[in-house]
Amino acid sequence: MRNIDKNTISNFKKGYELEYNSILLFVIMMSSNFLNYLFQILMGNLLSVEDYGTLTALLSMISIVSVIPTIFTMVTAKYTVQLASNSQYENIRKLFTKMSWFIAIFAVLVIISSAVFSAGISDIFKINDSRLI
Repeated sequence: MRNIDKNTISNFKKGYELEYNSILLFVIMMSSNFLNYLFQILMGNLLSVEDYGTLTALLSMISIVSVIPTIFTMVTAKYTVQLASNSQYENIRKLFTKMSWFIAIFAVLVIISSAVFSAGISDIFKINDSRLI
């Protein structure tokens, strides 16, 4: 059997970078899904039916709100790759600065709107404690 050293692994990464990164991404995503599954089982056993419903409603609300930052991330990645392929590194810095401001403004708006509308949101989701919003 061949002795595997650091050079063998680095040579493998160089030749099969796409495959290696794809497998790594797959393993990380499956691990995340498995941990989410364990979390759901654990919370289902530890919480009452009403509290588990509240948890599920809050997680759903977080998923809906997180769509906009996901779009920002995808757009930033697209334009970063386009700018990097043309070696426009100064424009990449400007892009990150602008997107950071957009994300910061969005975060502030989410925090303010959740504080202002927490009573209404808790009524819609039938959550007794509006502090959870």
